[in-house]
Amino acid sequence: MLKLLFKRCSFLLFLSLSVGTNGQTLHFIASIDQVNDDIRQGCAKDYEEAFALFRAIAQDAGMRFNHQKLPFNQGSVESYLERFTCGPDDVVVFLYSGHAFRYEDDNEEEWPWPYLFYCNRAQSGADTENCEVDMEEVQEDIKYSKPRMSIVLGDCCNDVQNSPASNAMLSQYGSVAEDSDPNSTGTYAHLDLIRSFRGHIIASAAKPGQQAETNDSEGSYFFGAFRYNLLNALKSQQPTSWENILANTRNTVMKMSNNQQTPMFRVTK
Repeated sequence: MLKLLFKRCSFLLFLSLSVGTNGQTLHFIASIDQVNDDIRQGCAKDYEEAFALFRAIAQDAGMRFNHQKLPFNQGSVESYLERFTCGPDDVVVFLYSGHAFRYEDDNEEEWPWPYLFYCNRAQSGADTENCEVDMEEVQEDIKYSKPRMSIVLGDCCNDVQNSPASNAMLSQYGSVAEDSDPNSTGTYAHLDLIRSFRGHIIASAAKPGQQAETNDSEGSYFFGAFRYNLLNALKSQQPTSWENILANTRNTVMKMSNNQQTPMFRVTK
């Protein structure tokens, strides 16, 4: 029998940019765990901050912002991804917030990304057939629509973190300001990260076998660090890249977790 290795809170972002003021739109599509009480608050916090972040970025970049929140079940997500279409200059990011798992015999080199879990963990037991969505297949479905750019973020959290020092650090990283006037344009220095980048990004909160942490009041280590480093990159006058943003996110999470959680990522162009 395959042993299921559960992760605590999995967070994926599906975002899409299509025709707007400058020929692009940002579609924010999310599926948020509302059935597992142990992680509901932390996942809701990540979603709230992600929604605000990408709406502000879209407005500053002069892009139209579309938002879709999917029902939290396997069928709705798979059906939506199968039907999804976008323009050749669109950017797509999918947000998943909930539990995730791996099978014990998954080869880390072939299957480094987790399965997203769309069921109540206390009730489902070992039966995952109607619960799982492969994180990498989410990216493949998005890429099939031929967007200019896609981002898939998987935040798989296995413990609610009660370390006062780590929580204080997470709160500090969460305090970085977004665009103070989201109705204006051109505030961020590096909007080319969104408007011009061509390629596909996939990132997970932790390596296989590791736990990833969340906090009910602040959200997850991974998304908190990602938001912090993305905003800093957008505001910086120095050259930057998605590789740098994700590497800095990894380093931030490792610092917060005392090297117990190491995010991984892949950028293809």
